[in-house]
Amino acid sequence: GQMSIHHARTVHGSMPNQGDERRMGIALQAYMGPDSRQTIGEHLVQVVQGCEDGGDFSVLPRPDADRDESGLAARAQANANWAEILYAGASKVRAY
Repeated sequence: GQMSIHHARTVHGSMPNQGDERRMGIALQAYMGPDSRQTIGEHLVQVVQGCEDGGDFSVLPRPDADRDESGLAARAQANANWAEILYAGASKVRAY
């Protein structure tokens, strides 16, 4: 297989899939180095390499399976926490 990585503001595309297997995608919403510190709110993270303690962050548990109920609930909590951090002190809040 192949993969490509793009900047978030890069417009990109590809030709139609001619293979028998479906294409898969992954979105890396943010990368933070191990020396990062959270200053407001509770930020949930999934550790992709290294120690599992998360440092100053709360570690989001890995789901047991696709669409796992506990995994979906954890993701919803992470999104709610992120919105609180993102919109702290804002007069307008975007609806997700």
